[in-house]
Amino acid sequence: KNREEWLELRSELNGLGGSEVGSVLGLNPYSSAYEVWARRKGLIPPKQDNEAMRQGRDLEDYVAQRFTEASGLEVHKVNAILTNDDFPRLFATIDRKVSNRDAGLECKTASALNAKAYRGGEFPASYYVQCCTYLAVTGLKTWYLAVVVLGKEFKVYALTRDEDYQKEDFVSSVCYVAEEELTALNNAVTSWYETYIIGDGTPDVDGSSATTNAIKEAFPVSNGETIDLMPYEASLRVYKELQNQSKEIETQMETIAQEIKAYMGESETAICDIAKVSWKSSSRKTLDAKAVKEEFGDIPDECYKVSTSRIFKITFNK
Repeated sequence: KNREEWLELRSELNGLGGSEVGSVLGLNPYSSAYEVWARRKGLIPPKQDNEAMRQGRDLEDYVAQRFTEASGLEVHKVNAILTNDDFPRLFATIDRKVSNRDAGLECKTASALNAKAYRGGEFPASYYVQCCTYLAVTGLKTWYLAVVVLGKEFKVYALTRDEDYQKEDFVSSVCYVAEEELTALNNAVTSWYETYIIGDGTPDVDGSSATTNAIKEAFPVSNGETIDLMPYEASLRVYKELQNQSKEIETQMETIAQEIKAYMGESETAICDIAKVSWKSSSRKTLDAKAVKEEFGDIPDECYKVSTSRIFKITFNK
């Protein structure tokens, strides 16, 4: 199936895929439980493809090839969405099955800017629960996570439920996964899915940019109505107090910035043991619409780019 057909089929399954589990558990910095809920409920459309997603798919074969080179293990695709009656609210679309071994493979690419997330045998928590989901659904013993940090390094991690597994030379670190952990993961996902997707519950917001964007996308246009805000009066009092604290912190930070700028004078860079400060000159060109109009007359409407947005503003009574 093409991507659109796959997304449609995936949305019809009564459960969550491995890539969604980290989001609903609050472990994915790029997505959130609210966003998953909004998409599943049809409040916002399927996530639009972007360059990072495209490159990740295109480089999947390369990551799998690097894994085979490092490990000597052959891998193959499994062109199916996998389910398991023992874990009815989970499903898996895996990158590769390791041939002739009770194991699977997840292929990832990462920006060099995120290289620190893979130091010391560590890797993102959302990848951990994704691989655990695949262990649960497939029943396989071990899941390898292969990561190409673009322009930097290649690493392999192993997550295993096999108590006899011995760390292999090509593996950076090993995570042993207890059966109780998979059961707890399944219970958490089942509870979430039945509460918020089958049921009428709404996940809590969490302050993440993913949730902010999901709310903007779900409610892009205002209707002119006024509603009662009393249920959130206590929250507004907290907001006001935080706002006051924020202003005090901003003033303190700006004072320190002023001290450093005054000390630097015309210098462009300053360094010390804990930081580097740059204060460079820069310039940019902008279009002076008034000058253009005086020189060439009225600017045609077709030359203007129109966008619609909602401005969120809180004004407290004095």
